[in-house]
Amino acid sequence: MIRILLLCFTLTACTSFPDLDDTVTERARTSDYPRILPLDQIVEQANDTQITPDTTADLEDRAERLRRRADQMRNQ
Repeated sequence: MIRILLLCFTLTACTSFPDLDDTVTERARTSDYPRILPLDQIVEQANDTQITPDTTADLEDRAERLRRRADQMRNQ
């Protein structure tokens, strides 16, 4: 049984890989993609984030502005 599985895996590994380069559009090739950052840099930025006493008020104000904006968009 193991030999049959091994044979199947070996045969599928020998399959030719489909040519995907022709399926990518020129727009996709030239698009701006997000930068990939090293994990250390992301962790460092996360550790630098400070929550201040004003954070709660700022978030509540922002949430209210977003709710008003959403209401305006719904009523158009």
